[in-house]
Amino acid sequence: MTAEFLVDGYEGACEYDKPIYYQSPDGQTLDVTAIMALVDVSRDCKQEISWTCNSAQINHHLRAEFVVTYWENRIGDPVS
Repeated sequence: MTAEFLVDGYEGACEYDKPIYYQSPDGQTLDVTAIMALVDVSRDCKQEISWTCNSAQINHHLRAEFVVTYWENRIGDPVS
């Protein structure tokens, strides 16, 4: 399943937040703990997240260690 979202008006570092919800083929929302259990016992698993942007940064242009954009892993830790 692919979804696109238009995001406009967020200027600050890590200001925008978009939770991801998983659905079964029949449209039922899936419990994230069930998904994590399935991933843990699976041999191969992948998820793709992409973004298209205009004038957005991933890292600060003067300080590469300053993260401007990131996503969180399944336990809430930032990943850049």
